[in-house]
This record gives sequence, C-alpha cells and structure tokens, in this order.
Amino acid sequence: WTAPFSSPTFFQTYVADVFTSMVKVLLDLLWTVCFIFSGDFLLPDQVDTGEDRHGWQHAKWYKNIEVIICLFPLYIRLMQCLRKFYDTHERVPHLPNAFKYTMSQ
Repeated sequence: WTAPFSSPTFFQTYVADVFTSMVKVLLDLLWTVCFIFSGDFLLPDQVDTGEDRHGWQHAKWYKNIEVIICLFPLYIRLMQCLRKFYDTHERVPHLPNAFKYTMSQ
C-alpha cells in the first residue's frame, strides 16, 4: 500500500507476507467465482467431448487477472523491502529479501 512513500509497519509487512502465501488460494477463488458467475456449474457433466467447457479460462481478461493476482503481493513486498533498506541503510536482510521477491513466480 504505502511502502514506497512511507516506512511499512509490522502489520503491513505481516499482511503482505500472508498475501504472498495465499496466491494459490486467491487463484482458486478467482476460478470459483468465474465458474459460478458463468453458469458452468449448471451444465451437465460430459465425458471427454473434446470441447472446452470453461471458455472464460482462455480469455485475455482472465489471464490478465491471474497475472495481477500472482504479481501484486510480490510487488508490495518488494517495495516494502526496498523502503526498509532506504530507511535503515542495512543491506542485510532487506536487499536479499528484495532480490527474493524479484525472482519469485
């Protein structure tokens, strides 16, 4: 949230860490919401007809939302690590953590 502009608090750092750990859960939640709102749960189960039932999974908007969900928590943590380095001028542990979040995903 405010990491590049002000020093992150412990609570902000903790919440950002939780969100970096919950990326898979958030992606599953996105899939579930799209599955429900598209009405795909109303379609009868068919055995391997060769056609894709979930066309929205291949839509550009869906792929873009997936990328945002994957990268946004990592970006927040990266900004927090860089801001902590800027405030304290301590390379360790802030720059290795920033590198870690840069190379993730």
